[in-house]
Amino acid sequence: MKRREFLECIAAGALAATRASAADGPQATLGAPFSFGVIGNTFAGDEGVAEAERLLAGVGQSGVRFIIDVGAFKSAEERCSDQLFGERIALLNASTVPLVAVAANNEWTGCDSQREGGFDPYERLEALREQAFSTPQSLGVDSIPLARQSALRQFRSFSENTRWQCDRVLFAALDVPSPNNDYRLGAGRNGEFEDRVIANREWLERAFRFASAQRLVAIAIAIEADPEFKRPLKPPDHRLPRRDGFYELKMTLREACAKFHGQVLLLHGASASGFLIDQPLVEPNGKVVKNFTRIATFAAPLDGRWLEVRVDPRTPRVFSVQPRKVDDTVGWSQTAPSPRRA
Repeated sequence: MKRREFLECIAAGALAATRASAADGPQATLGAPFSFGVIGNTFAGDEGVAEAERLLAGVGQSGVRFIIDVGAFKSAEERCSDQLFGERIALLNASTVPLVAVAANNEWTGCDSQREGGFDPYERLEALREQAFSTPQSLGVDSIPLARQSALRQFRSFSENTRWQCDRVLFAALDVPSPNNDYRLGAGRNGEFEDRVIANREWLERAFRFASAQRLVAIAIAIEADPEFKRPLKPPDHRLPRRDGFYELKMTLREACAKFHGQVLLLHGASASGFLIDQPLVEPNGKVVKNFTRIATFAAPLDGRWLEVRVDPRTPRVFSVQPRKVDDTVGWSQTAPSPRRA
């Protein structure tokens, strides 16, 4: 998709929101259908580069408006070197459609392991921000404009947290890595984790406020880690050996969904079960949060597999997903769960 077409998409969304604010009834929520691609676990070392190039080319030819890459652009067996960062980001940047990358564990949280080079993870995060997230544009030959949290004075570091809009849907990306959102056991303040939790909460809340003010029909949120929704959603107990590093994220999502009139989609990298679609977020009374759906991508090896998410703002569910495979002209259909009635 050309940059002009994407800007027209944003303009169409703004026009629809203006009309919605001046109208009542079903016509107020109409918008144009479109689709976007979701990839993850794309690179399986140097031997997987050719496969990654084939995947990006195939997704680019599918007609999607943009691609969201929920990570990672390197395997856990590769060094976290500046050279490798540059090579893989350049490969993503060659996408023929706009590509929004999400910060992922293999690019920073795991870089202190010997097999990945024994780097300081936080130094690698800064390097990642500089190489991949330093401009107000997405990756891709035809990039799209992004709002970055680093534009806010109190969150100058968090350039990887982004936001953009297409038609009546708002998209946001957050730095939520595995394992356990990089909560590290040990004495003293877990400073990086605590600062990022605050930044992520603010960015999510800001996104929901914006979507509500513009009367958008849905929000899609992209992260790398599986937030482990099966854990009981209870405040962290520091007497226990393992803290839920995703607790604050899940609480923010639950509270925001309760106030938001539209659908909320969470996209993340492969779970322990691989590709899945479900509604795992629950209210305090144990009932399912009706307007929240989670989609996890495929686990490696991908073998050309990716997800096409179709967006139709005219329908109650808004999102549906079709697993696809490069060179597969038919694919096979699965849809996100329909919104449940109260």
